[in-house]
Amino acid sequence: MPFNIDTIIAFDHSLAQTIASARTPEVIQLFIWITELGISSVFIPVCIVVVIMFCIAKRKWLILPLATSVIGSLIVTMTAKFIYQRPRPLDGILIEQSYSFPSGHATIAVSLYGFLVYLLTRNALTRSAQFSWMLIGLLVIFAIGFSRIVLGVHYLSDVLAGYLVGGIWLTVGIYISEIFISKGKVIFNIPLPAKNIAYIYGLCTLTVLSYGLFALLYTPPLAQLR
Repeated sequence: MPFNIDTIIAFDHSLAQTIASARTPEVIQLFIWITELGISSVFIPVCIVVVIMFCIAKRKWLILPLATSVIGSLIVTMTAKFIYQRPRPLDGILIEQSYSFPSGHATIAVSLYGFLVYLLTRNALTRSAQFSWMLIGLLVIFAIGFSRIVLGVHYLSDVLAGYLVGGIWLTVGIYISEIFISKGKVIFNIPLPAKNIAYIYGLCTLTVLSYGLFALLYTPPLAQLR
């Protein structure tokens, strides 16, 4: 059978129906917590915290590549949604107002969290640490994208397209970062004052705890309860 748009759509619907049949309340709640990593109420504060940490760590030059990766990918995603205007799946758990293609959550998973993983990997001192950060990053990115399919608000092709858009802009952000690094604008593994390190760890801890509290208290608009 030729691989065309009809084949993709048919597979999208088949996979969506298969996953929908396997949903349980516990699975739904778990993936709601995961998918919340990609909503604006979470990723915008994360961006702000990261910018503050860049300033504390004296790496302000990383703000531009981060902004390029995130803002560029979001602009392309919103433009594509307007152009294609693909309807959402009919059996979604959550109420979503925007169009389906491509997935904004998948885009932000790669462009934002992928950029953070790049920095952590770039700053790691050992290969094992680099591998660990890369593995964690891939799991987070996959989990966010998969959560959109499990919750029935996106098709597989939406998520893959979001990954592609995010990946392109992540590459641009990394390229800009490497230029700054090569010119000495950004230097990794430089010693920081103890108070700066304490501020950074404190911000990381506060951010994680805040997200945990938000995830427990926030109730997204549900289309149906199963």
